Amino acid sequence: MRSKLLYQNSFALLIVAVLAILFGASEALAQTTSFTYQGRLTDAFCNSSSLRYKTNVTNFAGGMNIINRLRPISFTWKQDGVKDIGFGAEEVERVAPLFTFRNDKGEIEGVRYDRLGVVFVNAFKEQQSQIQKQQEQLARAQTLATEQQEQIKRAQAIAQRQQQQLNALQKLVCRSHRRALVCR
Repeated sequence: MRSKLLYQNSFALLIVAVLAILFGASEALAQTTSFTYQGRLTDAFCNSSSLRYKTNVTNFAGGMNIINRLRPISFTWKQDGVKDIGFGAEEVERVAPLFTFRNDKGEIEGVRYDRLGVVFVNAFKEQQSQIQKQQEQLARAQTLATEQQEQIKRAQAIAQRQQQQLNALQKLVCRSHRRALVCR
């Protein structure tokens, strides 16, 4: 029943997991916090983040490549008819098995929503990197546009001076050669 409650309140757990990752939650190996979400008692687990409990530590690279393949769904629970949102565990298993768990029979049971915050952090980093690159490209494009505007102004000034010189030459030629083609 405990895993069922966790699974049913997926959205609340997802928010708690993201907040826990962003603001650094964990003091014990497994600390449970209970709170009420939409009138239901929900447990949120915070796992220790200390490296002293971990081996084979490597960077986790999953981010937008995982997020883009997940399919958020809205649904109604068969048990009590309550509307909810989340993911289909079988679909998540195909995308990223690390984010699912199985029951005692080995069947896919649910999504480890508390782990999705790690993917979100990487996705945020990827998006920030893209935003920074786009801002740099925009700045370069604006600089280039400014330089081109200055070149256009200089070319217009040169063309204006040349037109004035042509007009002066035309007047000079027409004073002494009124029948010249340029004077008609």
